[in-house]
Amino acid sequence: MQAQTKALSNRVRPQSSPLFDNSSCYGLVSRGLHWTMAILFAWLFIGLGLEVGLGWHSSDYWVMPSHPNAGLLLGILAGLRSIWAIANWHVRPTYGTGGLAWCASVGHAILYGLMLVVPLLALVRWSGMGRDFALYGIVPILWSSTPKPAWEQFVEISCDATHLTLHGWLGWSLLAAIAGHLAMVGVHRFILNDGATAKMLGSSTLNGKNL
Repeated sequence: MQAQTKALSNRVRPQSSPLFDNSSCYGLVSRGLHWTMAILFAWLFIGLGLEVGLGWHSSDYWVMPSHPNAGLLLGILAGLRSIWAIANWHVRPTYGTGGLAWCASVGHAILYGLMLVVPLLALVRWSGMGRDFALYGIVPILWSSTPKPAWEQFVEISCDATHLTLHGWLGWSLLAAIAGHLAMVGVHRFILNDGATAKMLGSSTLNGKNL
């Protein structure tokens, strides 16, 4: 029976398929989601940097109006990526053992949590204002409804004291988490040289060395 179950699993999830994760590296789906999200994050935070650092607004530069669409798309991709990660959990690369592995596990949990919560808070705020929203003007996400002041106030709970909504606070926290993630990528690649970065690049070798 165990052999039959394993054979069925192999038919459903071909072990040689480049789409799926394996113990050595992430598959094409995981990598595609990762790098698509990386590009969207860069786009999103460049726009925020222009707005905060230079005082530019949507009337000054065309990147700013794309923020709601890019942010929601990131939330959708984060949801899909979470589902895919769970589906591949038993075959994907592990973090290893020890304190550094524990930090990696916690760090990724924080990243995933913020990637899901931040866009959700934006939707809660918009719904609380009774506004409609369609992703890129095509896919309806919210419909005009009666305003719900309690929902809007929940997201804006910190606005009076800090001029930032809860969405804003967690959004900047997400940027800090991403910066920490990038810093650890540098540590793994240039200091530890342990091959962790090759797993997301889809390469089993780097600079001629098996990793």
